Amino acid sequence: MFGKNRYLLIGLIIFIFFFSSKFLFKKLSLKINDSLNHFSYYLFKKISPQDIIVIGVDDYSLEKIPSRWPWRRSVYAELLNILEEEKVKAVFFDLTFVGTSEEAEDKIFSEAIKNFSGEILLAYFVDKEANPVYPLEDFFQNAKLGLINTPQDEDGLIRRARAYIRKEPFLGKSFSLEAARIYLDKEINISENTVEIGEISIPLDKHKTYNLNYLLKPKDLKYISFSDVLEKKFPKEEFKDKFVFVGSIAKIIHDFHLTPFGEFPGVYVHLNGFLNIVRNKFIRDLKVDLLIYILMLISVGIILNRVSFLRGVILSSGILLLLFWVDVILFSQGYRFNYGNILIFSFLYLSFGNLYRYFYSLFCLQRIKSKAVKDPLSGLFTQRYLYYLLDLELDKFYLKNLYLFCILIDGLRLNFTKLKETLREISDSLQRQDLKGALLTEESIVGFLYSKNINEVLLRWKSQIEDILSQRGINAKIKIGYLKAYRGLKVKSFFLDLFEKLKFYPGDITEYSQIVKTSAPGKILKDTLEFLEKDTEEKNVELIHLIERLKEKTENEQKAYFDLIASLITAIEERDPYTQGHSERVANYCLAVADKLNFSYEEKERLRKAALLHDLGKIGLPDEILHKKGRLTEEEFDFVKKHTSFGVKILEPISGLKDLIPYILHHHEHYDGSGYPHGLAGEAIPLGAQIISICDAFDALTTGRDYKKAFSIKEAVEELEKVKSKQFTPKLVDIFKGLIF
Repeated sequence: MFGKNRYLLIGLIIFIFFFSSKFLFKKLSLKINDSLNHFSYYLFKKISPQDIIVIGVDDYSLEKIPSRWPWRRSVYAELLNILEEEKVKAVFFDLTFVGTSEEAEDKIFSEAIKNFSGEILLAYFVDKEANPVYPLEDFFQNAKLGLINTPQDEDGLIRRARAYIRKEPFLGKSFSLEAARIYLDKEINISENTVEIGEISIPLDKHKTYNLNYLLKPKDLKYISFSDVLEKKFPKEEFKDKFVFVGSIAKIIHDFHLTPFGEFPGVYVHLNGFLNIVRNKFIRDLKVDLLIYILMLISVGIILNRVSFLRGVILSSGILLLLFWVDVILFSQGYRFNYGNILIFSFLYLSFGNLYRYFYSLFCLQRIKSKAVKDPLSGLFTQRYLYYLLDLELDKFYLKNLYLFCILIDGLRLNFTKLKETLREISDSLQRQDLKGALLTEESIVGFLYSKNINEVLLRWKSQIEDILSQRGINAKIKIGYLKAYRGLKVKSFFLDLFEKLKFYPGDITEYSQIVKTSAPGKILKDTLEFLEKDTEEKNVELIHLIERLKEKTENEQKAYFDLIASLITAIEERDPYTQGHSERVANYCLAVADKLNFSYEEKERLRKAALLHDLGKIGLPDEILHKKGRLTEEEFDFVKKHTSFGVKILEPISGLKDLIPYILHHHEHYDGSGYPHGLAGEAIPLGAQIISICDAFDALTTGRDYKKAFSIKEAVEELEKVKSKQFTPKLVDIFKGLIF
């Protein structure tokens, strides 16, 4: 269609589509890139700093300290006095002391700050109107200030840290930056695109932020509870010459933020920003994405053009895996490119390229089949293929109104070119009226059709053929013989006999029995035998083999497309560690139930495929709904209900997978009719959908999430028993229970 470079043209179209709708894949791309930080953390993890300690305001402290939250400021003064005794170098409060409290409390805290010999860093923030909100002035007269606002990406995760914010008349340094200055004891030099602390240069983007490289998790740093410090429950000289970060750890205080590693307390987000600076471990974006896109465009194009589907997937996966590890290694060295976008583009390119190849192959096979079964002279079927079709028709239970006929154009003597043109025009006219026929000789057409009024149809044919011959100035007589078909008829010998007798019969349109009664026996003409000789047995055998290969090719392509969709399900599940392997486990449970029900191999395969793809429609659900922790709103749950319909829309264009649709569409219907999408009840729900529903629920119950504990097998079965006859078919629940225990 596109010539030799068709796959490169497809790639360019996908490339343009991808970048014109890049926002559609933004969140997925960010998630993929997060995996680099995970690999870098586990493969190149550094030793935790020994001079950093975190003091956490945790649940234990909130219970132990008698003051109600927010605590009296004398509590923090007491902490500072203890740390002063322990000779701490600096204390970084990731807490905001805004507004006034009791005057005596403020004075006690202010005196503690003033008497502290080390450095103190207090937090402040910028409100929605971009106005700075500082602690009480008495507090920061003897302390430094650090901005704690942290930018979030579109999906709510924190992947960048702020260096500073400039809004006249103030220049605010971030909490991480100011803490690093104190730690390094160096001066800060701020320019338009960089911030320098001594020899360390922080690379900034246009928003004055830098990529946040998560070097440590909360468990990697030394931690002491706030109340334990007040009670002095720590080893001797634990805090000597240390740098202490004080921050909220308790969930109730709501200072938690989403990161690529999950939820972190705010103090640990700032700590990672601080460690990026003091260790000079920044992540710089390499401007090589366009070059890699071009390489993938060429590579995948060559793969699509040169190798089979399976080899193409393996080769493409190998290239993407190589790029992944290159990016992981670069990440560990402080560089990265946008691997997420490249992976998504390559997947789209490979998928659409193979879809194009699949449909193009079908198109080519159909053209080959059409040429193989059509006579080049007339455009009608070859005789052997006509006999093959007729054998299929005669094997059907329903034979009513099936007629066989022979059209003889007596006196059609033309040169080859005119003969071809005339036969083409006649055959086109007849085929428009559902005729299925073939040339028996150069002047006779045999075939079959279904008709309730055969005489009317044959008269119309005779009139049309006569008009065509008249327009061409050809003088020939039209004779037509026909027979109502019956099972067991010897088709080939019948057509030959009908042609032989029709040649000598004077009537125009006659039923075969009348011709047999009145016509004298004759001999098959020599030219008939010569014409039949052209349609050799070898050609017919080759045609049958071609049909079988076409069928096999279609089945293979459909299997490949199923595998492609199944791999997409796996990729989607792997984004969420709690759902990995869910579809495969559901499929295995379903097969076990199917064995108990004595399903045939074909029925089990249909059930297995439907179970593997039952959650395909969840690709259309946003991450914020799909991975939401806690109960969904009514509006969100209504949207989730649409995932069965989304899955059906994906599968509908694929004819080979259409028999899976009822199972996928109805696997959330309930036995009492309270389910969705159509409220089916009882046996109106397809049996396969009933089985998938039970197995899906059981696996969901026995799979834990971070906001709910997994049920034991016994507890999960008890839950199924509770809703038996309401949500699930009782008989199937009993069978499933018997398989489990």
